[in-house]
Amino acid sequence: MPLGGLVTLFLLLPNLLVVFFPPTSLSGAAVKKSTSTTTMEIVERIGQASAFVTPFFYPLRVQGNLETTSLAGMILALIFHYINGSGRPTR
Repeated sequence: MPLGGLVTLFLLLPNLLVVFFPPTSLSGAAVKKSTSTTTMEIVERIGQASAFVTPFFYPLRVQGNLETTSLAGMILALIFHYINGSGRPTR
């Protein structure tokens, strides 16, 4: 696996918590969605899929200043992703 695939794996790491600690109750009733909302959700899912799959096909090389800066940015973004608690339902 290219090193870029580790980015995807680290993004998906919190999802393992759901495997080991499944939610005990699911709240919320079915909500009718507009066509534009459904369209935007489809576009969002395509973006998520491409963001998760693409790193597996491209190597991540840390050789110069640009690559080091990019890696630092990815690490910071991942830290903010974890701090934000992304994936939690909002009300």
